Amino acid sequence: MITEDEPSYHARALYRRLSARPWRVLYVGLDVALLDYLKARLEECWIVRAPAGCVARPFIEHLRYSVLVFDEVLMDMTAREVAGWTRELAGREGRAVVVFRKWDEFEMVAGSIEGLVAAGRGERRAALM
Repeated sequence: MITEDEPSYHARALYRRLSARPWRVLYVGLDVALLDYLKARLEECWIVRAPAGCVARPFIEHLRYSVLVFDEVLMDMTAREVAGWTRELAGREGRAVVVFRKWDEFEMVAGSIEGLVAAGRGERRAALM
């Protein structure tokens, strides 16, 4: 019998597969089409979505993300406000932030994330040497 407290075999397998991806991206916004595009294009990234700033706060406080992507205008605040308290959190000063405006092309946003991940690869390689 499967209960709510007991994750299914499929959920655990999905988590293992996604957690093996080296880069985590948090998208804060409502554009599901952008989320789908990023998931299809950035295969080595684990992409998580939060619909609003208040929902994103626990994610940002407790988990480490390589890149944070914010819609310029959210349901409850602006990207500038979210980025402000994100930088205030201990250990998050160096996190890369991308702000998505509704007229931006999906490819430009994905390219920005790929560039930041590539730069992170260089930092990771230097740290290992």
